Amino acid sequence: MEQATRVPFRAIHKRRASQAIVAQIQDLLISGRIRPGDRLPSERELAEVLQVGRSTVREALRALEALALIQVQPGAPPPSRSQSCGVSLKPRNPTLP
Repeated sequence: MEQATRVPFRAIHKRRASQAIVAQIQDLLISGRIRPGDRLPSERELAEVLQVGRSTVREALRALEALALIQVQPGAPPPSRSQSCGVSLKPRNPTLP
């Protein structure tokens, strides 16, 4: 019998929904569809559009803040009665990779 060729497979890792949200926002930043200074939709609106719970959105926002990609301003009034929340994108730090 012929032996199978060894192929370097990688383990499959299940990704959390919050990690998928972080990746999606990072991709939007890289593509230029959202830019530093833009305001993100409200937590409630993001949860509805992404079909996840608000706690999942909050977890993703905390991760993005830890990566210094966004700045969360709790209780910040939205500008001109729009539905955006107090979360804005930070300019990219040139010292970060």
